[in-house]
Amino acid sequence: MTRRHFLATTAASTLAFAAEPERKWRVAVIGNKGSYGHSLDSMWLTLPETEIVAVADLDAKKLADTLKKLGITKGFAD
Repeated sequence: MTRRHFLATTAASTLAFAAEPERKWRVAVIGNKGSYGHSLDSMWLTLPETEIVAVADLDAKKLADTLKKLGITKGFAD
């Protein structure tokens, strides 16, 4: 993903959130052996209009740690 694509996607997401302020967006976090890239797993906790509903990661230990860190129970290995 290029920086330009990331910024365009982020801008579009921000506009979507602004368009429906009372809507709760459900988020799934997908990792790669414990790596979520620049704290993208926990940044969702700072957005009141989002709810993290699941985490997926190949590494069972990292998955368990992330579930605990994010305060959710639904995790997937695939």
